[in-house]
Amino acid sequence: MKHRRRSLRLPHHDYAAPGAYFVTLVTHERTPIFGRIEAGRVRLCEPGRIAREEWFRTAELRSNVVLFAEEFVVMPNHVHGVVRSERALAAVRRYIAENPLRWHLDVYNPERRLG
Repeated sequence: MKHRRRSLRLPHHDYAAPGAYFVTLVTHERTPIFGRIEAGRVRLCEPGRIAREEWFRTAELRSNVVLFAEEFVVMPNHVHGVVRSERALAAVRRYIAENPLRWHLDVYNPERRLG
């Protein structure tokens, strides 16, 4: 019998648009195949090291994807990560750089000027 999985994708969302995606991948039956936790630190075994290598290989294979080590972790039975497009990263950087220019409009600025 073939299992059909329900798609979690939003039906009208443009996944090519700039954005960041929080991704969680879980092992079959949550089996801890990637490693173990010792003294609060992840100790990866071979499958865990492969999962980590393959995650970062995504950015090598797809020039529009940006991945950061501090936005990724391999746990014993799952992986968490954030995937960003180059356009999304550029938009965040632009927002940060231009934010002082918009301070006069900020609703939390006590000296806010409208118009």
